[in-house]
Amino acid sequence: MKFSLRNLLIVPFLLQIVGVTGVVGYLSYRSGQRAVQTMASQLMAETSQRVEESLSGYLKTPQLITTVNAHLVQQGQFDSTNLAALESHFVQQLQLFAGLEGLAIANQAGAFLNVARLDNGDLILRRRNITISDGALYRYRIERDGRSLTALDPPRFNYDPQRDPPGDPWYSAAQQAPAGLWRLVVSLSRGAEQPQLVMVRFMPVFDSAGQTVAVVSTGVSLTELGNFMHNRASGLRGQLFLVEPNGDLVATSTGEVPFNVRAKAEHAQNVAVQPRRLSVTQSTNSLTRAVAQNLVERHQALHQIQTPAFSELRLDGQRYFVKATPLGGELNWILVTVIPTSEFMVDIYANIARTGLLCALALMGSIGLGLWTAEYITQPILSLQRATQAFTNGMAIVPPTQPSRIQEVEALRQGFDHMVGRLVGSFQNLKDRENTLATFLNGVPVALSVHDQTGQMLFLNAKGKELLVNGITLANAEQLAETYRLYRAGSEDLYPTAELPVVRGLRGETVDIDDIEVDTGERRIPLEVHTIPVFNSQGQVIYSINTFQDITERQQAEQLRANYQRELEQQVAEQTASLYASEITKQALINAIPDLLMRLGRDGLPREIYNLEAVHWIGDTTQLYRATMYENLPEPIARERKHCVEQALATGTIQRQEYEFLNQGQVFCEEARIIPVTEDEVLVVVRDISDRHQIDRLKDEFISIVSHELRTPLTAIRGALGILETGVLHNRPEKAQQMLHMALNNTERLIRLVNDILDLERLTSGRIDLKLEPYPMADLMTLAVNGVEAIALEARVELQVMPIDDTVMAAPDAVVQTLTNLLSNAIKFSEPGSKIWLMAEAVAHPGPKNEETMPEPRSQVWPNSWLRVAVQDQGRGIPADRLESIFERFQQVDVSDSRQRGGTGLGLAICRQIVEQHGGKIWAESQLGQGSTFYFTLPLKGL
Repeated sequence: MKFSLRNLLIVPFLLQIVGVTGVVGYLSYRSGQRAVQTMASQLMAETSQRVEESLSGYLKTPQLITTVNAHLVQQGQFDSTNLAALESHFVQQLQLFAGLEGLAIANQAGAFLNVARLDNGDLILRRRNITISDGALYRYRIERDGRSLTALDPPRFNYDPQRDPPGDPWYSAAQQAPAGLWRLVVSLSRGAEQPQLVMVRFMPVFDSAGQTVAVVSTGVSLTELGNFMHNRASGLRGQLFLVEPNGDLVATSTGEVPFNVRAKAEHAQNVAVQPRRLSVTQSTNSLTRAVAQNLVERHQALHQIQTPAFSELRLDGQRYFVKATPLGGELNWILVTVIPTSEFMVDIYANIARTGLLCALALMGSIGLGLWTAEYITQPILSLQRATQAFTNGMAIVPPTQPSRIQEVEALRQGFDHMVGRLVGSFQNLKDRENTLATFLNGVPVALSVHDQTGQMLFLNAKGKELLVNGITLANAEQLAETYRLYRAGSEDLYPTAELPVVRGLRGETVDIDDIEVDTGERRIPLEVHTIPVFNSQGQVIYSINTFQDITERQQAEQLRANYQRELEQQVAEQTASLYASEITKQALINAIPDLLMRLGRDGLPREIYNLEAVHWIGDTTQLYRATMYENLPEPIARERKHCVEQALATGTIQRQEYEFLNQGQVFCEEARIIPVTEDEVLVVVRDISDRHQIDRLKDEFISIVSHELRTPLTAIRGALGILETGVLHNRPEKAQQMLHMALNNTERLIRLVNDILDLERLTSGRIDLKLEPYPMADLMTLAVNGVEAIALEARVELQVMPIDDTVMAAPDAVVQTLTNLLSNAIKFSEPGSKIWLMAEAVAHPGPKNEETMPEPRSQVWPNSWLRVAVQDQGRGIPADRLESIFERFQQVDVSDSRQRGGTGLGLAICRQIVEQHGGKIWAESQLGQGSTFYFTLPLKGL
């Protein structure tokens, strides 16, 4: 197909103009979009800030009212033992502040007063032990005039404000928070059939002795909080909602009730907070659910949102801007603002129309200019073409050419650039051929590289760059394996240079291998490589051409086929064997399970029972299948078990029950899982979890002790540095130096405590494997004494060492640490001028003198005798009942010793771990007022 010069000039020009116009229009559109996004982000940030400030002010009201009421009671304006006087005060406050749900107070005597608001403006009054001291909770309606009382329902005799809700009462929680706390509470002020979830501000009231006398509170309903959010979002087409970091919905501007309002029959379930919470993903509003899901997908979890996050969302063909702002503070809520992009796109659509009109006008002008330009250029060239054609045809008279003001066309017409044009054309053709070859090689689906005689890579196609991530790099044959990370398959060894396909190709060999791998940084890729040499006319190798490809899928297919064949054979064998051993296997599996297994019918009668010894509540084993399971359990546990069985059969879901019970004076903890099997049968699996509860208790005790030990020096450090920071000691440098010295001493105490805890943990867990070696005991005693000599001199205590020439099997550093701990303790508890003795003697057995039996061997090689080391002091002595407990963690004879003498309470525990890992024993003997002697034994080197 041939084209005219006119068309060849016009068409590309028009294409360029159309392309440039389209790009300009698109960039203008994108610029408008970015401007809208920037404006939307700023507007939403401002909106979120305004809502956050409004919300903070909204929540300040109940917080302030709670503080004021607590202050009035504490100052004696109202008597904490006579709550009746507060009734009218609470009514007036509710009438003044329309956003409050209710106010309440409870005292130590169990009296309780609560005034709450109804939707119609009436008030609800609840009293306990105020006007009638019978322990019952009375409920009344207060008319709008604030004077008329109407009893609503019978008194409740099972209500105690100090135990509400059961299991997690708000009264005790408020006592632990002197500054007050926010807490979600299920309010039954409107009646047990209308539970309301209320955000309540609690604050305890203390008497002059610091004892709690009452707890006051002010509540805000989550429904009212949602109305507040709705009012703030009234000017937006989107929505606002508050959500907790765990995903529970707090309030939303859509008017949705953010909690389960269904009443429960049992009081404990009816006032439980968490079962009433609704996850934001359970919202009835599709936009709210979609926004929550989008935030979880972007941040993995809502609690990961630590800073304001802006994003976009598309739902049902509509795009939305989303702003998630963590509010921080005590409540730690996340404020989510959602606005449709259509509110911001009006201007950009108008801008698109203007841009399109301008582009159309520019396009029409460019087309006209292009037509004129093409005509202006082609006319002289066409005349030259006619002249050239005439000359080619051998015409005697060549038609005159049309002169042109274009220099290039005029030069062409005169013939001066004819030869230059031919040369330029020749070079262009050569370059085009090279580009064509490169395009062809890059389109090949196999990686290809070309190397010169030194091994340097000259060319690498696109597929090759995917496998050799370093691309074309300066590297000779010796550096290829290291540069491109080429390894022998299945090993960590670089591929030998002499065996590389490139090197072998440069030697004139044709190579096919598949035992080479390349490391891309993310994974190892197995390769199949084919190499051929390229020779010149003299028979010399000038290039080595390599083609290689990823054979991962091929190897996986081969491995899969082999594994499938092997697995098929194995399954056939196993199925054959299982037909014979299925019953035996079933019984063995059941016996191996440490749980009670019971097939239970809907009527409570067992069908099958396995592993009776796993539980402690089975009654008469001769009546197992005649009595129901519930008859063998305590009544509360049996009632809950029956409920779980009914739930499992009704819902088809697994139910879980965890409980404690007393059997023969011992407390047991068990976990039961009820698994539905058929419509009338469940599988009950019961496991004894007493050991797990014991471990949790020990862990909590350890954390409590460590927290207490850390808090004391940290408080001292904070106090000293706080005094220095205020500048009050600016003119008292000696006192300031004293404060710094105190902070330094407490810092060193913290370091010692942490180091001791780490050493003890490593020794206890077995992560430190002490290597025993022969070592002179005299040298160990000398090293330990040298380490504490300066402390002894400062304390004016004399150290007397009685060395011994025996050699022990020991870890030297650990033994020196043990001696140092014992000597340091002796120095700390010795008076100035007293003496401390360090001595040792060979003995027949490792224990105290009153022990007669030898310990079991710790390993295959056990020493024949022992060395008993003693550290004796003249201190105050240790009570006989503490001689064993002082070797436990955080145990000291006097609790004040850690502050006065700088101990951590872990030194002796570390000593015991070290000595026991040597196979020896450690103990103490003492007489009050005369001193103490600490002994430990080490194995002597065998003869």
